Amino acid sequence: MDFAELARAFDAEVVWSAAGKSRTPLRFTIEREGASVHAYPELVESDCVGVVFAVESAATRRLPRVVLREEGALDRGGKSLGINEEIQLDDPAFDDAVYVASEAPALAIRELLADSKARAAVVTALAGPAEELVLGDGRVGALIAASELQDPRAAAIEQTLAAITRVAATLVAPSARALRQKSAARSGRALFMLSGSWLALLIVAALVEPPVLLGRGPVWIAFGVGLLLWALCCVGVGVALRGRHDSMRWVVIGAGFFLLVAPVAGTRVTLTLNAVLDGAPARDAVYPARVLETTSYGRALLAVEPASAGDKELRLNLLPGQIEGALPKQLRAVTLTTRPGAFGWPWIVRARAAAPGSDTGSTSTRPDARGPL
Repeated sequence: MDFAELARAFDAEVVWSAAGKSRTPLRFTIEREGASVHAYPELVESDCVGVVFAVESAATRRLPRVVLREEGALDRGGKSLGINEEIQLDDPAFDDAVYVASEAPALAIRELLADSKARAAVVTALAGPAEELVLGDGRVGALIAASELQDPRAAAIEQTLAAITRVAATLVAPSARALRQKSAARSGRALFMLSGSWLALLIVAALVEPPVLLGRGPVWIAFGVGLLLWALCCVGVGVALRGRHDSMRWVVIGAGFFLLVAPVAGTRVTLTLNAVLDGAPARDAVYPARVLETTSYGRALLAVEPASAGDKELRLNLLPGQIEGALPKQLRAVTLTTRPGAFGWPWIVRARAAAPGSDTGSTSTRPDARGPL
């Protein structure tokens, strides 16, 4: 969008910046309902992506930034769960339509919007193209995206400009007593603990190598345990961050970040505990197998035929410490030393190429001197 063309559509002149090698637009001013509305460009890499229309208001000079927006499903969900705490003005029409986000004391907000005409003007302004109103620094501002300004003289734009002008004219300056009241403050300790928990789970997910199981089903069960761990993390985030106007938004962001690490960490820890807590003796069994892939650092991917008819071929991604001796590329059978697992999930202690002539499916029971991995 061309900011200069927008100014001409409002019959206004752009004030340009004289600093630098190239001129950049600073603002233009239009008159609405006896008040001056200043328009400031929102620039991204010299491209105007929106315009902030602002009207001066002495009532907001001493007030911390207040953001008013349409109340959405996330806001209502946060309040119903007790995570978000929003300032209520005891005006059902306003409280149901508008969400108040601010660090300002509750009493100061109530005094600022004490006039019913101001609240009605806010609702009108948010019903148009403006996504939010920002009160503070001695002005009332509304950001309108460039896509909404294709027709600058549209009725919806004029209605929004008139509404923010009425808001600025009807706001009531909060008293000094109201401004001195304490507002809800989030402890930095909670954010530090959440960050530390996420980092710990990341380390577990990245570094813990569980033993390979002799089956696929238990892996999905362990993954379910990981999802349960993620759900517990989400509850912890909600408890730690509850009590602020933006808590639900940060809970959703935190849930997304924990989703990257908690299910994987929970799966790996569960599979590892299945082996670490297993005290049963080891068993050897010979299975028909072939080598699919080997790596330079000792891993091997084997395809093992099922032990019973109807089962699917099993792919085993063995770690270097689980492979005893060299596995020839023309492998025909493999001897797997397994244990039953503390949770009933058989896991592989080690694998080695079966001796020529070994009977497939033969087993022997003997203790494993090395212990669980």
